[in-house]
This record gives sequence, structure tokens and C-alpha cells, in this order.
Amino acid sequence: MKKYFVIFFLFFCIKLYSQNDFYEVGGYIKYLFSNTKAIDNKRLNDHLLHFRLNTKLYFSENLHLTSEFRNRIFFGQSIEQNENFLETKKSKHDLGNADFEWWKNKNSIGYSEIDRFYFDYTFNNLQFTIGRQRIAWGTALIWNPTDIFNPLSILDFDYEERPSVDAFRAQIFFSEVSKGEIVFKPGKTKENTIIASKVLLNNWNYDFHFIFGFKINKPFLGFEWAGDIFGAGFRGEVLYSKILNNNLTSSLNISNKYQASLALSADYTFSNTLYIHSELLFNDRGLVNNYYLADLYMKYLNLINPAKWSLYQEISYEFHPLLRASIFNIINLIDKSGIVVPSFHWSLQENLDIVSIILLCYGDANTEYSEYGSSFLISLKFSF
Repeated sequence: MKKYFVIFFLFFCIKLYSQNDFYEVGGYIKYLFSNTKAIDNKRLNDHLLHFRLNTKLYFSENLHLTSEFRNRIFFGQSIEQNENFLETKKSKHDLGNADFEWWKNKNSIGYSEIDRFYFDYTFNNLQFTIGRQRIAWGTALIWNPTDIFNPLSILDFDYEERPSVDAFRAQIFFSEVSKGEIVFKPGKTKENTIIASKVLLNNWNYDFHFIFGFKINKPFLGFEWAGDIFGAGFRGEVLYSKILNNNLTSSLNISNKYQASLALSADYTFSNTLYIHSELLFNDRGLVNNYYLADLYMKYLNLINPAKWSLYQEISYEFHPLLRASIFNIINLIDKSGIVVPSFHWSLQENLDIVSIILLCYGDANTEYSEYGSSFLISLKFSF
């Protein structure tokens, strides 16, 4: 059934491309090559061909339907090495994925999924959105503790659009710079259900956001801000939440306790296009060792990074309007492990870009980044 649904929508959206002004169609075609270091120290070569189709259908001035599709072909050595390769590439939705596996063999996979599918209705100063959508909370540029619905990993170089979530969202706009909103994300269980509210205000040339809700059946409070100091961007966010009580958290001695996360971000662009950015992340109950527990801590403590202290530093420079180079470093301030990522971005012509990225990890054994190895990626992207 999912196969025919995906085929129908792809055909419908392509058909719209030849019609008139009640729709928008865009997207891109991207080829991504990667060379990564496997656990056994072998180098693996992999290829990805990604066709993204974005559409918006207008029923009236107040009502529209947005649908966006990820159509990907994976081929290479990682598929041969990992029989669960596709599971690591699928989006995770509590209510199920609208996806289809076109084929799967020894070294290639064809896979499509509906990444966005939501109705948006506006009436006066009210806006209602229902369906699979992106809800981007948070003001920091790298780590967003208050993005409780679908936080992004900066090391996911293929997923530019950020993950989506199945939810109902209602917003009321008090002015151009202030609003209130409430979001309900249903789940199969109470632990997977989220309900949250947010109020956005502006004063003293700063945006202030106040957040309250329930996640994993426990309450949380959040606060965000964004502004500048002498021309430098200054942002931050705090999340304070109660940890779920179950057998696992009890065994880790963290059940029924509170966890606080803080992100501080500052950036500045000089007149010669030189850009610098630093960001600090603190998790009150983050790990200082035993990183094999990282996935559990991130799940049950609402963490976006398992470490107690992390620092991000970036510098970039525009050598030419069509060529930009950058390098960033993420370091665990406790165990001193980290990852360095230099990159180059060339705009070959309008709508055609090439990006090269290198990932170099360092650290002693059993530290946060010690098992990441090194990687090289290059992508060619045509947008339409």
C-alpha cells in the first residue's frame, strides 16, 4: 500500500510541474561520495544519489498543503558490511514511516520516504498546522537543548532540511515580533507523547522565548534568547527537565532527578567576510566516562550530546563570492577528545554547488570521539 501511495504522490507532483500558478515545485538532485574508516580499520567507499522533491499546493489564500519527498539510492561497501544499513538511514516516526523500499541487494538500496506532509491554515492572527512538519525550536546555531521534538546532528551532512515530526501546532501572533504557540505530538505510548507551549516576546532588541511542557511523561521548562552585543550575535537556551523513573534509570542512579542543559552561542562577521563562531554546551548529568551509555543517556535525559561539557569553534572565510572555506572543531572538555572538520564550498554556477568535507577525529581509547575514525566526503548538488 505504501508503494502505491509514494508512486501516486511522486507522479502527482511531477504532473503539477507542467501546470500553472496554484502550486510551487522545487528541490535538488545531489550526488554524495564518502570514504570512511570502518571498525576494522578498512576504508569503505560509498555513494548516494539523492533526489529531493518539494511541493506546495494552494487551495486558497489561507489553506495550503506542503509535501516533500526524499528519494535516495545508496550503493557501496557499507551496505555489504552492515546488514542493518538502511535502518540507520531511515527517519524515526512514532506513528510510522510513509516510506517504500524499491529494492535491496548486496551492495545497493533504493529507498523513498515522505519527509514532510502537512496542511497549514491561517485565519486572522491564528495559524494551524497538522501533519508531518518541521518544528524548529531553539536559538543556538549548533546545539539546541530546547528543540525537544527533533534535534539535529551537525555531523549529518546529507540531511540539510532537519528532521520532521508528526504533530498538531497552533500559533497566535500578538504582533510582528511576539506570538504564542502550543504543540501536541502524539505517540504510541505516554512516554512518546509530547505536549509543549511556547511564548515569544521581544524587548531591548532581544528575543525571549519561554517554554513549558511534558516529554517522556515528565515536565520540563525552557528559556531561549537571541540578540547581539556590539554587533556580535549572542544566543542561548536552557532546558530543565525531570528524568523518567524506570528500572534502567534506577540502575544508573538517575531516576526521579532533574537534568539541566545550557547552550551559549556567540558569532561575529568581520567586514572582510571572516566569520568566527563559538558555542558551549553543558549537561548537568552528562557523561565524563563510560560512553557506551551515550545512547541511553541521550534518550532518557533529553540530551542532544552525551558529554557533560562540549565546545564548538568555527572560523570561515569567503575567498571569492563563489568560494568559501571553513573549519570547525568540537571538543569534549573533560576527556579532550574531539573532531576537526575542514570544508570547501564552491558555487560552480547558479544552482550548482560542490562541497568537500574532511572529518578528523582524535582522542584516547574509550573517549567520546575515539571510535569515530576519519572520513572524506564530496558532494555535487543541482537545485531547481
